[in-house]
Amino acid sequence: MSNIKVLSDRDVQTLEDKFDIVANEELNLLLVSLKKYNKTTAHKLDETVSLNVLGLRRITFSPKMIKLWIEMIKDGNNISLFKVHQLVATLLSTYQDVTLENLKTLVTKNTTRIKEI
Repeated sequence: MSNIKVLSDRDVQTLEDKFDIVANEELNLLLVSLKKYNKTTAHKLDETVSLNVLGLRRITFSPKMIKLWIEMIKDGNNISLFKVHQLVATLLSTYQDVTLENLKTLVTKNTTRIKEI
């Protein structure tokens, strides 16, 4: 997770509008589907997942990030994997540890917003 890109709120919203991501822990799969097309791709939960996104560089989700996302959902946070990516990028860019507690703190503070120039 050392080469992570901090996204703007607009980019996160665009990604959420384009992709639907669901974790299936029973099958150990992450199901990524395009909302406008009938195409679903299955990825293993314990492997790195990369999405090529038009207009942005490749968005990569590490197994640790995916597990944190699943834990956030289990704790009742209705949050997308893209927002977790943004939270992790914020923590890393401010030299903080990427832990479930730090992610929850950022969600409650709603401080993932970056300034667009």
